[in-house]
Amino acid sequence: MKIALLTMTNQSDMARKGEIPLERALDKADISFEWIEWNRHVDWSDYDIALVRTTWDYQAHYEQFLSRLEKIDQSSCLLLNNLKTIKWNSDKNYLFELEEKGIPIVPTKKLKDLPLDEAFNYFEVREVIVKPTVSASAHNTFLLSFDNYKDYLEEINRVSQVKELLIQPKIESVIEEGEFSLHFFAGEHSHTILKKPKEGDFRSQEEYGSHIIPVSPEKELMAAARFALEKCEIPLYARVDLVRGPKHWYLMELELIEPCLYFDMDSEAADRLVRKLKEVVS
Repeated sequence: MKIALLTMTNQSDMARKGEIPLERALDKADISFEWIEWNRHVDWSDYDIALVRTTWDYQAHYEQFLSRLEKIDQSSCLLLNNLKTIKWNSDKNYLFELEEKGIPIVPTKKLKDLPLDEAFNYFEVREVIVKPTVSASAHNTFLLSFDNYKDYLEEINRVSQVKELLIQPKIESVIEEGEFSLHFFAGEHSHTILKKPKEGDFRSQEEYGSHIIPVSPEKELMAAARFALEKCEIPLYARVDLVRGPKHWYLMELELIEPCLYFDMDSEAADRLVRKLKEVVS
């Protein structure tokens, strides 16, 4: 078996370090692998599997990225997660589909349907978050207060010319408690982490200095994650990001494309993924 691990051009040190446990697990399983930039021109039939991993620049080259994945899918190489899943999950409009299926999501509206100056009263909050439907790592994401939102209107309008924008209330539990990420491999729970933004920030991503620890999920949290996964085709890997709401858990994101899987938070996590990978292709 030969695997192409898809990455971005100039893979960051953080991305490279985070995947070291996966490299070790593949070596242990005697599986050949090679890191390939997703936009490189290669003969994908030379590989048995293309595993999407650290393609964290895809949102800046969205159509090109999907076109490249289509070429992989048309070859004899098995794309994981599959093309249908990636296309669906790459645009945050999928959240509305999950909401229609009964999954509580963070209250969300399209900015084109809810004028910014009305959003504060609509959500009954003093702060809201505006983000693109196609984005990663909080890129082009704005935290706006009722007092300062007018200062950002020009920039938001600029972004809205090329990207569809969503608007959500700021969820206080993210700041006070953090965001929970539950990792599943082929539908089985592997490990869970808690990401808490650093003081004075609202972003839970590691690159913004958040505090990350492994945790054991409480029963209701696990049930909420499993319920979300049941509403989609079970992928090889999934990260379910949830935050505590006033009455139930809110789904923040269902990450099925290229999520950081935080292998360093659980010494067995990478081995679990490789075992599931072998089962999927056997």
